[in-house]
Amino acid sequence: MLGSALGGNSDLGGAQFIRGLGAFAVAHLAYLAFFVWALKLQARSIRVWALAYLPLLGLILFLVLPHAGSMQIPVIIYAVLILLTAAVGTAGNRAVAFGAALFVISDAILSLTLFIPNFNFWQSDLGIMFCYTIGQGLIICGATALLWQHEKRTSRGRPKEKTTKN
Repeated sequence: MLGSALGGNSDLGGAQFIRGLGAFAVAHLAYLAFFVWALKLQARSIRVWALAYLPLLGLILFLVLPHAGSMQIPVIIYAVLILLTAAVGTAGNRAVAFGAALFVISDAILSLTLFIPNFNFWQSDLGIMFCYTIGQGLIICGATALLWQHEKRTSRGRPKEKTTKN
């Protein structure tokens, strides 16, 4: 969340843009780490439909890169990172997977709006923030549910602590 907040509060030009993109990248790396280590999501559990993210990645990069100038490499790295987060999110429950997909939609709209001259998406700011906010909320709710399930499974195998009465 901190990375997302820092990224969202940076200006959209030049070095500030790179710092903001970096902050968002840190947030996605944190999500990936959380998915893998805390939620125990595994690559073999990634859903087949996550492959649909590949043509989306290609399309967005095809549209954006000609306008990205010197920011092409950071944009490519960030795009791959966000789609990796979404793909790994499919190994979780529906809330995590759908939240991660909304994140992708939010960033796709944002990248088209930022980089393509005269790109006019109806209510783009509203669409970006709606997808971003709901996506974050779904990931958090879904991750919480997964953590509770994991805790229930692991606590069943533990011996109960004895209590003493005075």
